[in-house]
Amino acid sequence: MKFLILYLLMTVHEATSYTEETKCSVQNDNIDCSHLDLTTIPRHLPVNATSLNLIWNSIKIVKSFSFKSLRYITYLDLGRNVIELIEINAFHGLHRLRTLHLHDNVINVFPDGMFERLNGLQVLSIDGNKLKYFQDDKITKVSKIVSLTTLSFDVYPDFKFPRQWGTLSKLTDLRIFAMSAKVKFNKAMFVHVNMMQTTALSINVVPFISEDFFEHFPKLESITLSIGSDLPNNPIDQVFKSFGIFRGKNISNLEIRSGRFDNWFILNYKRMRYLWSICLKRLTLNNLYIKDIPIYAMQVFCIKSTCLEYLEFSDNIMFDRGAAVVAVMNNLKNLKVLKITRNWRNSRRKRSQPSKLYNFVLPKTLEELYIEHNMDGDMADVEVVNGFNLRVLSLKDNEMWSCIGTFTGIINVEYTSISWNF
Repeated sequence: MKFLILYLLMTVHEATSYTEETKCSVQNDNIDCSHLDLTTIPRHLPVNATSLNLIWNSIKIVKSFSFKSLRYITYLDLGRNVIELIEINAFHGLHRLRTLHLHDNVINVFPDGMFERLNGLQVLSIDGNKLKYFQDDKITKVSKIVSLTTLSFDVYPDFKFPRQWGTLSKLTDLRIFAMSAKVKFNKAMFVHVNMMQTTALSINVVPFISEDFFEHFPKLESITLSIGSDLPNNPIDQVFKSFGIFRGKNISNLEIRSGRFDNWFILNYKRMRYLWSICLKRLTLNNLYIKDIPIYAMQVFCIKSTCLEYLEFSDNIMFDRGAAVVAVMNNLKNLKVLKITRNWRNSRRKRSQPSKLYNFVLPKTLEELYIEHNMDGDMADVEVVNGFNLRVLSLKDNEMWSCIGTFTGIINVEYTSISWNF
């Protein structure tokens, strides 16, 4: 009994001194050593830990056997350090490791045998490094991780998927980062591999994309494209045309975001027809500098988008078009969530605006409605039609000069957020 009490006291003392020495926080089996400006990996960590977060430090070298006492670790984050060297056997003993983040460092090459010892690894992020030559034997050794499901990596001009990666039959989530404005996403990228089994694809910066790019992804269910902010040309038309390959197919999620260009664009009929030809459940168009959506194009989109359940337009420059766009959305027969937020950017408006009547004719299936920071003028009345399934209503942060009207048609709302900037 005395021995047990002494052991517990020693364990508590060790954990306390560790926390005081490194300022890492320990909660249950999770260790958080992030944002501490560490230059080396701390020693004497709790041996029962399953998660270790070392992101945002100043670690340069991951030395051999750095984690030899942490055999239960399943999650390890070394991202956003200044790692330039990973020594042989650095990850020795991490047989249970499932997630490894090495992104945003300055790694040039991986040591021999590094991936062969990570037999159970499922998630690997190596983007944001200096691994330019993906055809090098060191990088193609990723193919040894047959359990891999998620991979984040960089591409450069004339990149070709390594033939060896064709063995990654469980790889369902690809996250690609273009490191040059000269990168071209086209069919030629896959000359060495067969059809990809990927179901989720994310591309960060799309300088160019061909109409046949998605042909190698017949099982895609989710697509996220970040256009980029400093490209010489706006590839938005190429992006919409590339969706033609999905005509008549089911896509659960499509997100296009971050295209900050002076040459804003109108989401017109010509572009939207590529969207309504897909059985699309979720659509997000965020921060693209969309200036306007013609009412007729939106009407046709709403009639033909029979699968859509979630629709979001946010951080664009549509000014006060939020209410007008909502007015034609009652034809979306399965829509459950509608978000039109923060689309009033850099607009020049007079402070004295006439009173307005807002009439929201909603889809009968709608459960959540967010129209935030989009409207201006006096609120005379708000009338909601088909609001009997509405559970959430948010009209916050709109430029209202007074609030003198009434709300009608809201029956079963459980959460309401309304705030005006007078």
